[in-house]
Amino acid sequence: MRSAIDVVIATDAGPLFNSKALPLWSERILVALPEGHQLATKKSIYWTDLQNDHLLANL
Repeated sequence: MRSAIDVVIATDAGPLFNSKALPLWSERILVALPEGHQLATKKSIYWTDLQNDHLLANL
């Protein structure tokens, strides 16, 4: 095994690992949070707000 990276999802548009970058989407996304989560009452949430949370992606 070469320990290669298959996919990177980054919130910065800067260059990644001297590689080609492809924007995944430009639309808003929905975030599902458990009741009582500190971000659950916010109208808008930014990627940086979620930096300490686990992300589950359904691709």
